Amino acid sequence: MSDTLPNDDRNRLTARADRFQHALVNGGVTDFAEFLDGLVGGERLKLLTELVARELRHRWAGGERPRIEEYLARFPELAPGGAAPPALIIEEYRCRIQAGEPPDPLQFRDRFPDQFAAVQADFDAVTASGTVKAASAPHLPPTARGMVEVAQQYELIRELGRGMFGEVWLARKKPSGIERAIKILHQAADREAGQRELVSLELIKNLRHPYILATEDFWVTENRLHIVMELAEGTLRGRLKQCLTEGHPGVPAGELFRYIAEAAEGLDFLHEQHIVHRDVKPDNILILHGHAKVADFGLARAQAQGVESMSLAGTPAYMAPEIWGGEGGAASDLYSLAFAYVELRQGHSPLKPCPFGELMLAHYEGRYEFSEVVTEPERAVLRQALAAKPHERYRCCTDFVAALSVALGIPFAATGRHSATTPPLPPPPLNGGSVAAFASGSRPAIDTATAGGTVVIDSLPKKPRPKAVPDPVEPEPPEPELFGEPEPDAATRRFGPLVVAATLALVTLVAVGAWALFNRPGGVPTSVTEAPPPPPPHTPKDDTLAPPPRRVDPRPPEPPGPKWVFPVGTTPEAGAKEIALVGKMVPEWVTAQHNGKAVRFRLISGPPGPSVAFYISETKVTNAEYRAGGDDAPVVNVTATDAQAFARSAYNGSLPTAEEWDHAAGFHDQQGQEGPSRRSGTPWVNRAAAGPVRRPGGADISYFELLDMSGNGREWTRTILNDGSGNDVRDVASPTGTEKVVLRGRNFALDRPLTFKMLEAERNIQPLTAPANRPSPFTGFRVVLKVP
Repeated sequence: MSDTLPNDDRNRLTARADRFQHALVNGGVTDFAEFLDGLVGGERLKLLTELVARELRHRWAGGERPRIEEYLARFPELAPGGAAPPALIIEEYRCRIQAGEPPDPLQFRDRFPDQFAAVQADFDAVTASGTVKAASAPHLPPTARGMVEVAQQYELIRELGRGMFGEVWLARKKPSGIERAIKILHQAADREAGQRELVSLELIKNLRHPYILATEDFWVTENRLHIVMELAEGTLRGRLKQCLTEGHPGVPAGELFRYIAEAAEGLDFLHEQHIVHRDVKPDNILILHGHAKVADFGLARAQAQGVESMSLAGTPAYMAPEIWGGEGGAASDLYSLAFAYVELRQGHSPLKPCPFGELMLAHYEGRYEFSEVVTEPERAVLRQALAAKPHERYRCCTDFVAALSVALGIPFAATGRHSATTPPLPPPPLNGGSVAAFASGSRPAIDTATAGGTVVIDSLPKKPRPKAVPDPVEPEPPEPELFGEPEPDAATRRFGPLVVAATLALVTLVAVGAWALFNRPGGVPTSVTEAPPPPPPHTPKDDTLAPPPRRVDPRPPEPPGPKWVFPVGTTPEAGAKEIALVGKMVPEWVTAQHNGKAVRFRLISGPPGPSVAFYISETKVTNAEYRAGGDDAPVVNVTATDAQAFARSAYNGSLPTAEEWDHAAGFHDQQGQEGPSRRSGTPWVNRAAAGPVRRPGGADISYFELLDMSGNGREWTRTILNDGSGNDVRDVASPTGTEKVVLRGRNFALDRPLTFKMLEAERNIQPLTAPANRPSPFTGFRVVLKVP
């Protein structure tokens, strides 16, 4: 993208190019139109040139031999005045060199006589180094001042590689001559990608380990982030390609085992520091003097617990099932390492290529295919390492390697302190650490957060994280809490009893006054601001069976009193309780009809105040509601935009805001409960697919008698993250485009139901989000109606 574009325009085009890349590596792209929609003029031409260059690289790497003329015929606008973009001519030339088919430059002179003089010098650079000079490729170069600052300390020798957001150079430090790699991010340091990289750098900048690529320095100049790193020789991805070229089925077992064992020690070291990598794959395991170095920590994050809420981030082909569901931890890195091992061992992925949505289920269902080169003892080890549930995998990465060594008959003893027989030591306090992107003497893939198929649906924490390590003077609790009660200060200890006594007296006075008001003759009915009635007494029958569906009296209800109001298109439920709001009376339950189904909506009002009042559907919208002939399971694979459109057309309603969903879940009035479920039952979790919303054997019922607030799928809201503003959120009339929409609820594929502690983390630390225009097989929605 051009540096002449404003930041917002450049970032918008970059986001589209990233979507294109994800589609390209997950089933291919048949139509460029959706990625170019709405663009005109120079913006459209710049993005189209970038998309064609990406598809050229992808197709040549996959064995196809496309020519530029194919794209010029499809997109005449690529060659205004008949002149093909020089960047595409250079790209095809480079693809041919990398495919081992070096062309005669004179062929390009015959094909593109008008542009040949402009690209001939670049052909020479490609032939010599296999890459394109920085001035020639379509990218955003570092600013002049930034390059001057680099030049004062380092001599840039040659470009080692580039991605959409960054480039890596071989550099020689002045005056010592020590060679290092310098990564320069194209995106502004104050934008999301740059901020995420800075957070990761602060997290791991001071960590040192033999199998972790070291970060030696970083700085921001002219709003561009520059990172100095240890120089490596190549990646495991590059080594696999070399082995395939030599006729091997994959990387030889003995050599591969050494790399994986060393990477496992590096990862376990990170996990001891309460750091999760989140993007383990062959591209991010480098080779230096025959040893492995874990690299590219752009998605690394601190983690206080073994498994906790985590935004979707990583490379889809390698992401563990729980990551797709909004959780993750050290076991997720182990899964990715085992997945990478299979690919490197047999020369191809254990999963067949499939679209993005199907890839989630393929990971969860474990549709792995092993070639004959992977022995049965290896497969048994790998099946455990690739288990869908994190707790069923090995305890740590080196435990996985120890089991693998037995299966392969290769002796193994961890060289660090992460052996299979020695439990990890308690982690030190988090005081910063080390991360690196990477560099290579060959041409590795760089900036895997963009060009390597990495998906990031993430946000930067607005508030500081709770300490990952408990105070040493207190015993560590068996289940660490995300938030604790603060220690009372001296004033609190001294005057606390007086405050408590005064508070009790005030509460007593208010209670007496309220009793007198609501129980005098002609008093008003009970208000919803009172605590809802407690759940019915515990009985074994209630524990094992879902409550029967409420019968709707076919007779019209008695005409409501003159003060009753309720949403248009709904009918007060027969016998519904009257609730007093400010200046009006409303029924607690109303019913609407759609597709022949009676859909119930429950009034939610307060706390914290009477201004909170809305109706929300008892269940997630079902397939039967959404389309005729559907079943009673929640509808999934709909975008937030489509969900909002349905809510409006079917019920004259909308998606809930995140805050409204939290109210309906009981977050603001928890009544001492651990989560939304208030009666004994079985939340629909640890399942392969969404289940019926009404089911025998124990339903997931909340305090407000809503179903499936703790499981049976995530839910769309109409709350989005403000662009570039951390965790600040705002509500919109209708989510559209690639806006990051806040999700609520709980993925049915996870093995634990939603708790208020999880919800608190999502509210205050890192909300789970997804693009408004991306459907998911794990996400459905509810509908809210306004109180007139």
